[in-house]
Amino acid sequence: MGKALFSDICIELAEKVEGALTILLGSAKKEAFRVFRVSSLGSETGPLIGILVAQFLSELRMYVSKGREFQYAKRREIGSLVSGRIDMTRSLQLRARGLMHLLAFDRSVLLRNTLKNRVLLAATREVETLSHILGLERILVSDARALALLFDDCRDAEVLFGERKQFLKYSESLIEQPGGQIDGDLLMLAGVILSHASFEPVAVTSKSVPRAWFLNLETLFENRVRDTLRDLLFPGVKVLKGANARPPRFVYRDQNIFQAEPDLVIQKESRPVAIGDVKYKNWLGTAGQDDIYQLLIHAESFEVKKAFLVFPHDQFQRIDLGNSANGTHTWLFAIDIKRVPEQLAECLSAMNIS
Repeated sequence: MGKALFSDICIELAEKVEGALTILLGSAKKEAFRVFRVSSLGSETGPLIGILVAQFLSELRMYVSKGREFQYAKRREIGSLVSGRIDMTRSLQLRARGLMHLLAFDRSVLLRNTLKNRVLLAATREVETLSHILGLERILVSDARALALLFDDCRDAEVLFGERKQFLKYSESLIEQPGGQIDGDLLMLAGVILSHASFEPVAVTSKSVPRAWFLNLETLFENRVRDTLRDLLFPGVKVLKGANARPPRFVYRDQNIFQAEPDLVIQKESRPVAIGDVKYKNWLGTAGQDDIYQLLIHAESFEVKKAFLVFPHDQFQRIDLGNSANGTHTWLFAIDIKRVPEQLAECLSAMNIS
């Protein structure tokens, strides 16, 4: 699913089962996302802002690794060891006061409390606020705290006590300045966090986010089912993807072509005992013939007599198809996406797998 704005055309892909995105997001891995650098419509702050926060922290980590922006400034100093340009007027005033051992001079110093760095610190500090509102992942909060330490020299009264909307204006003005596109993505993400904009699947606002995010819910559902089965089964029982099961299985064993790669391979003592496929499709009370045929071919290739399909739904349903012509006992399960652990436990119980 996702939402993107191309010129005056808005493309929005919705979830098949209501609430699936929020529930399955915890199973998201990097390969589940496709990110495009195009402006996208925004919405009010919601749980999905955690994705934007993670991207902001990733960009910020790259920024500090290359060295933060800096500027030179002159600092007036007094000392017996000169490390700058001597100020004759102030030095004579010191001598007139009897301080013959001191000289006044202007020293060039490197300062990193630039406006850009102060904006980035303000956005990083805002992650803490968002975590209290939405309960962001702990790893994001700890990363934000660690990165904020690198900007300690940017802490001033405005950063600590100023209004968030003022730093939002600063971020927008920095992007519009000449050379502002060098760290444009980072500043735009900082602005998103400061504006508390997100990309929830709800009514949009006038806000926008600097990227379009497309999320593969099919992959998330498959990952969630596989990870949950691993947690439910006893130690020593493995749940693998067909592509990772060893040795590889082929539909035509003598020719080693058309490899069988089911979504779920349940193994006991390295021996497959059941084969499953996860289908992120609308549950219509049965399965398509092509899905059944594919499942039976997988079962035959792995030489197992138990096979099942799992569909997302808003309630639990079980259909026992009995034994196929080749003796494979086949089940169809529709599970409530909000109650995955307990309903997968019912699936295992129905198939007598522990």
